[in-house]
Amino acid sequence: SGDGLQTTPLDNTTPDGDRGAGVAIQADGRIVVAASANVPLFNDRSDFAALRYGTGGGGPATPDTTAPAFDLFGKKKLKVKSKLTKLKVKASTDEACTATVSGTIKVPKGKKKAKFKLKPKPATVALVPGTAKLKLKLSGKAKRLVKKALAGGKTAKAKIKATCVDAAGNAASDKQKVKVKPKKRKRAD
Repeated sequence: SGDGLQTTPLDNTTPDGDRGAGVAIQADGRIVVAASANVPLFNDRSDFAALRYGTGGGGPATPDTTAPAFDLFGKKKLKVKSKLTKLKVKASTDEACTATVSGTIKVPKGKKKAKFKLKPKPATVALVPGTAKLKLKLSGKAKRLVKKALAGGKTAKAKIKATCVDAAGNAASDKQKVKVKPKKRKRAD
């Protein structure tokens, strides 16, 4: 109601016996009320009750059970002259969350492929609604093998995965694949 009062009956049979006993404001702004409830089904004895209201005070707060909308996007094909030190992807989210990112890159090595972990910089990223860049660095050995593969006209393939967790613990994940190809050099005539 518009008068600043909130009434929440704790027992539908006799709400007149319900009484608030204490109020506290949580760090997130939600209001917690300790109360006693008259319970006629149990010989009119009082029982303890706790209610938590949203920041506006209107009705008990409903828990957030919705995962953030979270997407990874960016170039799926990357043309590099000779040297690759890091990969970047963009992430978008509709709410504040903490993102963790990981990835691997497979590099041709003779007839086989060598697989290396990509190191995120930083390991976790606090995201706000909107778009942000996530960076992953290659190890020294991976850099050398990618350089050699690109010089030989071969392609390296990276897989990147990120997970975004909001304040309520709801999580969303997405993946992005990136092909790293050699950039063709212009011939001088």
